[in-house]
Amino acid sequence: MIFDIKIGELLIMSLFFVTSFSCILTYFCCAKSLNILEKDKSVGKAVNKLRIFDQYILSKLNLIVALFYFWISYLFVDSVNDSNYVFCLACLLSFVLTLVTTFVSRLCYCYTCNALLDTKLDEMECLVINFKRLLMIHLPFFIISFVLPTIYLINIDVFYCNIISVISLIIILVIWVMLTPKIMVFNNSAKEIDKNSMLRYRLSQLLDAHGIKKYKLYYWDTSRSKESNAMVSGIRTCHLFISSTLIEEVTLPELETVITHEIGHIKSRHLIKMLIGKLFVVSLLIAMIVIPRFVDVDKSLFYLLMVLIVCLSLIIGSGVERKYESEADNYAACYNDPELFASALRKIVKYEDEKKGKIDELFQSHPDIKERIENIKKNN
Repeated sequence: MIFDIKIGELLIMSLFFVTSFSCILTYFCCAKSLNILEKDKSVGKAVNKLRIFDQYILSKLNLIVALFYFWISYLFVDSVNDSNYVFCLACLLSFVLTLVTTFVSRLCYCYTCNALLDTKLDEMECLVINFKRLLMIHLPFFIISFVLPTIYLINIDVFYCNIISVISLIIILVIWVMLTPKIMVFNNSAKEIDKNSMLRYRLSQLLDAHGIKKYKLYYWDTSRSKESNAMVSGIRTCHLFISSTLIEEVTLPELETVITHEIGHIKSRHLIKMLIGKLFVVSLLIAMIVIPRFVDVDKSLFYLLMVLIVCLSLIIGSGVERKYESEADNYAACYNDPELFASALRKIVKYEDEKKGKIDELFQSHPDIKERIENIKKNN
């Protein structure tokens, strides 16, 4: 019991209050976007502001909610089940609870957007996308939380169990890293760029010029979300993703400057550095499984502390990502006309506010567009 409340009752109360809070925050974000629409008479600016809220606040909230639900789920499962698979069962329960909250808040997001901003979001499509993303995030932890206890049930010396556990973890993490580009293809329903197109020819020439020999080129449909973006993934093979809106809104020379920015991430080894950061978070979660097996600790406080550390790492990680974005900007400006690159950035974020709130600055992974353009001109 916590504060004289049974764990089962606390779990149900948490589901109700967290879901309600998530919906209220979603409505608040939509209402803020509506204020921009009424003030500036710009639907594009209002929708873009909502997209920023969704990317930097609501998506981060989903992860924090998942971690909080895990803590509550572990307390509940541990109180009713005494087995080696408590952690695995807690992962499964927290996934279900997170799914409920995410689905309800996403429906709230769709209905509020359609009502306030007259958008055309499809509720079922939104639920499917969020289910796929949540499943891909939780799946590695389902596997880890099942494999580790199973190993320690084997009737062999603890020393050999530890060795097998380490080897198993390395194999799981390596497979996870290798599958990350495929997961991005799956989540975004991305397709390969036509091999006979001028776009593929120009991009291939660009990648070859920068010494990148192994690559795959994809695009994903953003005709309804109007998201102008490009992403890169992969360690040995470069997997480049370009949104259809970006292809439509910028000229081919401008697009090449944007892709050079993505190449800058590869050349500066940002992908490897960010991977190390993610492995640190995964290591914390693995420690949540292993440490209580060998150290006598208050599990509820230990898990709460680990959840808080993970949340703090998200904020720190956003700051690191902003630094990497500036470095990639400088790389792109070194190999292109800075004015041409600045022109591409203005088109990509044409509705972005020059001034950002404190919350935006805390969670966003990219520096302010005005700051980016000034740095490009100053450093080049």
